[in-house]
Amino acid sequence: MIERESTRDLLARSLLDLAKTRPIGKVTVAEIAGNCGIAKRTFYNHFEGKDDLVTYLVRAMVSEPFGRWEAGLISYAEMQQAIFRDTVRFCPTSETMIGSDYGLGSAFEAVASATMGVYEDYLKKVLDVERLDEGIVFELRFSCRACMLALYDWYHSESRESIEEFADRCVRCLPEGLKPYFLDNR
Repeated sequence: MIERESTRDLLARSLLDLAKTRPIGKVTVAEIAGNCGIAKRTFYNHFEGKDDLVTYLVRAMVSEPFGRWEAGLISYAEMQQAIFRDTVRFCPTSETMIGSDYGLGSAFEAVASATMGVYEDYLKKVLDVERLDEGIVFELRFSCRACMLALYDWYHSESRESIEEFADRCVRCLPEGLKPYFLDNR
């Protein structure tokens, strides 16, 4: 049976389609909605604006390999490889969509933030807490941002290192306080 696509997913696909031809900054909400045949006001029933839509897209991109890791289907290193591979695929389009530099507003920062959100949700569930310890949050944010900054540098360099080798190096640099939750239990 064919499943009906959610309106949120339809809008996300519409944005990706429009991003093939021009930067996201030049794409309007009306164009995103019109491209998939829905009213502009319907867009705002699902998203606050384009930034919210981009966050949704990136979080979905990170959640898929994370779900496979959480189910025990892939290793942490394989999950990182998948996230980095998807980031590299996403960023050539999104760098024109979001920004050309690493930092707030860039595609790499969007992926780092989405990754942190997914990891924080996971740790809250595992630890059965509503709020994580500040030390864990610091290590998580440090690790996610450092890996994305390194990926940005790798992406824009002439490195001969494969994405798998790069991901393995990032896994080896995972802070000690996070290893019990991401490495030691697998």
